[in-house]
Amino acid sequence: MCMSKQERESYRREERLHAEIRRYSGSCGCEVGSVFLLGALLGNVAYLTSGYGEWTGWGSVAWVGLWIMSLSAIGKLIGLGYARVRLLWLYSELDRETGGTASEMATSSGRFGLRPSELVDRGAGQAEGA
Repeated sequence: MCMSKQERESYRREERLHAEIRRYSGSCGCEVGSVFLLGALLGNVAYLTSGYGEWTGWGSVAWVGLWIMSLSAIGKLIGLGYARVRLLWLYSELDRETGGTASEMATSSGRFGLRPSELVDRGAGQAEGA
C-alpha cells in the first residue's frame, strides 16, 4: 500500500501532534518551577552578598526559605497552566486534522490526559460506526 505525498505529510503531522500531546499530558510544571527556584536562589544570594540585605540569623534563613518555596510553587502553577492551555490548543489542532473527534472524546471522558492511541482508536471506531 503506497501513500501519496499528502497522506505522508498528514500522517507525520498527526504523529508530531500525538508526541506533543503525550509530552504535555504528563507535564507536572517542574521545568518552570525549577527555573523559578534557580532565579529565587540567585536573587537571594545576590541580595545578601551585595550589602543591601541584612543577615540577621535564623530569621533571614526562614524568610529566604519561604521566598524560595513560594516562587517555586508559583513557577510550578504557571507551568501546569501553560501545559493545560497548550494541551487544549493541540487537541483543537488535532480536531482540524481528524475531523473533530479528538476533543469530543477528551472532554466527554472528563480529563485531558488521554493517550493519543486512545484518541485514534476511539476516533476510528466512531468513524466506522457512523
